[in-house]
Amino acid sequence: MMSSAPDIADILDKSRELDRLRKEQEDVLLEINKMHKKLHN
Repeated sequence: MMSSAPDIADILDKSRELDRLRKEQEDVLLEINKMHKKLHN
């Protein structure tokens, strides 16, 4: 049973990393949309 604790910590780390990447991706998409609108005006 003891071996599952590091696994859980690892999973939490990975999910935190995924959240961070998802937020970064959203920011990048917002920037792209802004540029896109500027190009089309």
